[in-house]
Amino acid sequence: MIRERKVKEPIVAITKAISEGKSLEKALDLLPMDKVIQKGDIVIITPNWVKDK
Repeated sequence: MIRERKVKEPIVAITKAISEGKSLEKALDLLPMDKVIQKGDIVIITPNWVKDK
């Protein structure tokens, strides 16, 4: 049995920074963590790396 998702719609943050690490930090700061994540939740972060070459 598949459990119902807590978050129905995707939440996306798009950033640009000097390094991938800084960009990820900026993106995490943009997300509404307190509304989505609760104590005991399992979180998966899937960055979608795109190079501007």
